Amino acid sequence: MSEASMRSAIEYRLQQHLQAKTPPVALFFENMKGTKPEKKEYVEFTILEGNSRRANLGDPAKGVVRTVRHVGVLQIDVMYPKDTGMGGVTRLAEFCGKLFDEWSHKLPDNATVNFKTPKQTSMGISGEFQRIAVSIPYWRDEKTK
Repeated sequence: MSEASMRSAIEYRLQQHLQAKTPPVALFFENMKGTKPEKKEYVEFTILEGNSRRANLGDPAKGVVRTVRHVGVLQIDVMYPKDTGMGGVTRLAEFCGKLFDEWSHKLPDNATVNFKTPKQTSMGISGEFQRIAVSIPYWRDEKTK
């Protein structure tokens, strides 16, 4: 459940901030209907889930709340029309990265997600777009009895 809650929180945060920009920037993610713009910037995101492990010691039978830590990377792909220079795509990538820079959020199911510092990587030209990938490591702690 926490992975779905985390995905919803990420989607909501990106959607709210991208729609508030002038002009608004479209957001796309897995299993979403919609046509990507042909000559206008847009943003996509993917959650790359890594390994999970127990993050604390103690016996749940003795009242210790078990914490399972899930680690991964949030990847935000910023797509900007090619041949327009690097300024616009870089500014949009920085904007998206700052939304999650050391952001911590309590999820509705009592889990907590914590993001680290974002890193930008130019991915070159992809079709008709210049692409910058913003990678942000995270960990999500789920507590169970």
